[in-house]
Amino acid sequence: MSVIRRFGGNTSVSELTVRSGDIVFSAAGNLLEGTTPVFSFDATGNVTKIGQDSPSTNEVLTYDGAKWVAAAAGGGGGGDITGVTAGTGLSGGGASGDVTLSVDTSVVNTLSDTQTITGTKTFPNIVNIGKFLRHAGDTDTRMVFPDAGDGIFFEAGGVEIFRISEGTQDEFVVNDFGSDVDFRVEGDNDPNLIFAEASTDRVSIGVSTDSPAALLEVTGDASTGVPLLQLNNLDVDQKLLDINASNTTAEVINVTADALTDGGLMKLVSDSSSTAVRSLIDLTNDNTAAVNTTLLQMKNDAIAANSTMIIESSAAEINPLIELINSNAATDKPPIMRFNRVDDSAEADDMLIGQIDFMGKDSENQPTQYAKIVASASDVTSPNEEQGQVTISAMAGGIAGTSTMTEFIRFGGEDTAGTSPANVQINKGNADIDLIVRGSSINNVIRTDAANDSVGIGAAPNEASAILEIETTTKGFLPPRMTTTQQNAIGSPAAGLVIYNTTTNKLSVFNGSAWTALH
Repeated sequence: MSVIRRFGGNTSVSELTVRSGDIVFSAAGNLLEGTTPVFSFDATGNVTKIGQDSPSTNEVLTYDGAKWVAAAAGGGGGGDITGVTAGTGLSGGGASGDVTLSVDTSVVNTLSDTQTITGTKTFPNIVNIGKFLRHAGDTDTRMVFPDAGDGIFFEAGGVEIFRISEGTQDEFVVNDFGSDVDFRVEGDNDPNLIFAEASTDRVSIGVSTDSPAALLEVTGDASTGVPLLQLNNLDVDQKLLDINASNTTAEVINVTADALTDGGLMKLVSDSSSTAVRSLIDLTNDNTAAVNTTLLQMKNDAIAANSTMIIESSAAEINPLIELINSNAATDKPPIMRFNRVDDSAEADDMLIGQIDFMGKDSENQPTQYAKIVASASDVTSPNEEQGQVTISAMAGGIAGTSTMTEFIRFGGEDTAGTSPANVQINKGNADIDLIVRGSSINNVIRTDAANDSVGIGAAPNEASAILEIETTTKGFLPPRMTTTQQNAIGSPAAGLVIYNTTTNKLSVFNGSAWTALH
């Protein structure tokens, strides 16, 4: 059907059907495809339907590549989003709250030029940025990704604090440009558990909060409860501590422990059962030119109540506790032990310059000195009059059950050089000490009786009226033998002098004026 109307005025058609395409404009105000409404209006003129799908609440019109269809709202339109329904790729939502969007992990996000990001943003995979990642309000505090090389630099206030880099040697470096950046690790209690001070190039560990006092300073607090330093070596064929010092005037190790009470300065213990020949402590001067080197020096400023040095063996020892060895090939260089008085203001005649004490315990378990050897300077007059003496004393039982230290032997010179020649004295204190010289078969080849002031040869003297008593049944007394010429050559012979004259074969006695034969 055709409707033709001149221009002007209105023409009303109650229903129009276009047969060529089966498009029908129905009386209800709908556009039909056949009998199916594809475009509908309500009574007030609002569009209630587009397309053949039946729309639901909050759906929008979208093109699926072939046609326009109704689909769930997903953004893209204008206006604010007042509610989000969780679905594929979404979690959270509703009238309020955060919404998390799951993004395809193959997507790479690129931030170019200057980007400002506020609030909380989640980038689930890779974000590419430019050279700098910085704080919006502080442009010189930032992370720097250099144009070349594999690294990340961290700057604050325009100063590089530390960097991380990968290369021939991977590194984590603090203060790489020497910008006086300190490094500090804080513990739960110690503010400077590890502290590296850049300005002094020093490091401290522990509780110290000031500038480290050494290249490495370790300071523990009073309640550490553990050793300040512990070294545990599990490599059995390597040194635990290896010190290579270039010192020339200062000590390699200097230990000061002024607060000690009943503690010791050092304790070295080895509990090894090895039978290998070894030295627990080895001090070696390895240069023959260092002739003024002292291997070990010990000094005690206090009067030692016990001993300054103690060497103790708790074993059933049969070897020396102290051995002096000279391994030089020279036969005239024996090992030497020296006692030396070095105080320049203490020199005096008869000063003691060395003493060896021999101690043990008595039957009451009391420490007792049983013997001693004492050396003294009997004359210190210089030059050419210096003399020394050595005495050997031992404990000797005395009267009424008492025991005293008694001098047995003294040898050397007195302090009147030239008038008192050097000598060996036995029983210098006139004690009851006998001298006994034993032979291979005679117990008293020479025997003195100190109590009776007599001497015996061949036996102990027992004749109180004789100063010399000779006893033998197998040997005789042989006086000096000489010729008459030799006899007459004796200068100023004493009266009573006896010889055997081999010229006359007779005993001869000088009677004070001439030699006379006894028979």
